[in-house]
Amino acid sequence: MKSVVLIVGLAAALFIAEPAVSATGQLDTFSASSLSIVAGETVDFTASFSISTDSYSNGGSNTTEPAPVEGYQVWEVNWYQAWSESVSDVQLQAAGASFGGIAANSGSWNFSSTFSEPGTYVVQLTGGWTTRTDQYISTETASRNCYNLDPDGGGTLQCDSWQWSYYDNTDSWDSGSQFNPLSLTIEVAAPVPEPATMAMLIFGLAALAFLAPRQRG
Repeated sequence: MKSVVLIVGLAAALFIAEPAVSATGQLDTFSASSLSIVAGETVDFTASFSISTDSYSNGGSNTTEPAPVEGYQVWEVNWYQAWSESVSDVQLQAAGASFGGIAANSGSWNFSSTFSEPGTYVVQLTGGWTTRTDQYISTETASRNCYNLDPDGGGTLQCDSWQWSYYDNTDSWDSGSQFNPLSLTIEVAAPVPEPATMAMLIFGLAALAFLAPRQRG
């Protein structure tokens, strides 16, 4: 029974290591309908992203019984491991707006923002993604102890019967990562007076200029 427990522990140590997060993602584009506007106007933004996921599988068998070896002996008979990644969520944020809840390797996002006050605004696009990894592991292993019955003679070995152990495991976990941010600079100018307002202003100034000499007289 100790041999079986030991082999199961060995299988766990050899085969159950979670693969490193291999998914990679990026913000592909970030654009605006205009980078120079007047206060009170609205800008339409478009962003796109892409995420690359990975998968892996490996297995084999060794059905030829190994020759006896003095001491504790392990025979890895069959083994198989496979895992695959899939995107479970994508989150984006910019200019107080947010986007999320999509499970896709690529996509785009459109949103709008109104700039009420003049100034220079840096709009930064940030976000990240979550992937789900599913893993399956299976092993068939045997172990035994072999003893040297005649250490001073021919070295004849006597071995215990093979102790067989089987391991099957399915596991899954989530991993997250962040996009490298992108940014746009929006220049917002003060609004120019309308023609009617400008005409009234000019008329007022002209009236003041006309009245000024009479007031001095």
